[in-house]
Amino acid sequence: MNLSKMSCDAIDLQAIRDSDLAKQATEVVYTAVGFGVLAFQKIQVMRQEMATARKANSNTAQ
Repeated sequence: MNLSKMSCDAIDLQAIRDSDLAKQATEVVYTAVGFGVLAFQKIQVMRQEMATARKANSNTAQ
């Protein structure tokens, strides 16, 4: 196969770029939502740990 004789005129580069842009934007949104979910879960774990520690401290103080 001789690639030097291949014509790129039939390739619609703008459509490829637009499609890639849409895919990239979607991936960015999914990633941001994923990080948000991870942050929320971490906050929930920290809250539970603090509540457990507070309960343990109040039991030892009595």
